[in-house]
Amino acid sequence: MNDIYTTQHFLQIDFDRAISARFVPAGKRRGMHLLCALDMELGKIRYQTSDPLLRRIRTQFWREALFETSGAGHKLASILIEHFSEQTVLFNKLENMICAFEKRQDEDFSLAKLFYDNCEQQVVLFDLYWTYLSTSDALVNTRFFQQCGLAYGGASLLATEKRQFQNNKRDMAMFYDQTQDAFTSIRADLSALDPSLRAAILPLALVAPYLDLFQRSDKALTQSIDLHPARKAWILWRAARKGFR
Repeated sequence: MNDIYTTQHFLQIDFDRAISARFVPAGKRRGMHLLCALDMELGKIRYQTSDPLLRRIRTQFWREALFETSGAGHKLASILIEHFSEQTVLFNKLENMICAFEKRQDEDFSLAKLFYDNCEQQVVLFDLYWTYLSTSDALVNTRFFQQCGLAYGGASLLATEKRQFQNNKRDMAMFYDQTQDAFTSIRADLSALDPSLRAAILPLALVAPYLDLFQRSDKALTQSIDLHPARKAWILWRAARKGFR
């Protein structure tokens, strides 16, 4: 990969998953970073052009590069194929990531769309990381990943983007309740999770702190509404070593 795909860059773009990747075997970290890199590249498309058609064309490029044209000369696409193509189940699931971002390329905007699109993106990421780290071919109930995505996607968005929800208290309360219910529904599964798979969904350790931050932040939002990186790193380290609480 070129120099943009460094650990430091991942820390700036997706701190929660960059830290989580430090708790996997050394031989697996590159794969975790590659999945994060694809997520970042797809996420850039919305901000590279305001034309929805051009966004869809650029998204389609990734589908063709990965599955039809052997990378299409794009360095990251070629590396993804080289690294994952023999892991057929995982490689085919990259299509789910492309589809998730494809839904976000239109101009129409609402708080509900922002909320659920973000959660769907997280569903895909949790599934991909789990598939990558798992040594078993056993299927996992898709509802588990859906609840994981809703819990983490909802909590992180509410905490860090509270300003966008301030003028719609009804929706904000509904999103909070859905996030809390999703997290409650998977807590027993998290506590019983095999330690070798914790890193795949480790960001879920931040759901409760994010929701607490969301509740405690002042109405004027004069204070920072994101957790301090050192605190997040500590929470993730504790969950990686001792399990989810």
